[in-house]
Amino acid sequence: MVDVSKLTLSVREKVGTNAARALRKGGRVPVNLYGHGQPTAALSVDGRQLSDVLDHHAQFLELTVDGKVDTALIREVQYDTYGMEVLHIEFERVNVDEPVVISVPIVLKGHAKGVADGGVLERFLDHVQIKVTPRDMPEQFEVSVSGLELHDSILLKDLPMPSKGELVDDPEKSICAVVAKKEEAPEAAVEGEGEEPEVFGEKPSDEDTPE
Repeated sequence: MVDVSKLTLSVREKVGTNAARALRKGGRVPVNLYGHGQPTAALSVDGRQLSDVLDHHAQFLELTVDGKVDTALIREVQYDTYGMEVLHIEFERVNVDEPVVISVPIVLKGHAKGVADGGVLERFLDHVQIKVTPRDMPEQFEVSVSGLELHDSILLKDLPMPSKGELVDDPEKSICAVVAKKEEAPEAAVEGEGEEPEVFGEKPSDEDTPE
């Protein structure tokens, strides 16, 4: 099971655009917590605590609100135009023993043999959608590419699924492959390349016009 991050949240007394702006100026981030047959709760969280959680790529959390603990998944994070400041975040309540659909990172390890033979390792996917209980959720999938020869590939169906997990994405999708380098056609030498062309009948500029 992945490590569980913990956050303490507060109930938002006011909602709306102006209230959200005021929260952000005070260093807090507006939050919605929904799901599991309960009403959506308008909350807020300390921006620095939230940044620490996001920096560690946490997805599964324990949220404490007024002494009550909910387990939840991060479902959506809204950033500002520059992708620096978190403007809003959505959490979904979950039961640790009920399957949910989650996106799990794929990390490539090693150096492919086929690269030494003139190939290039191309990557097509960096996340995969799986259905699994939060209790059995992998933090990431580590995939060794060391054995890949030229024209070899690794597919989603090759991932080591948790015993209670199943793929949601197409199992035949390629994660990565070693492909042949594309040969660049040599550029034909152009006679006089780099020289200024002589133009006849060109009107002289003011600098060229004798006084």
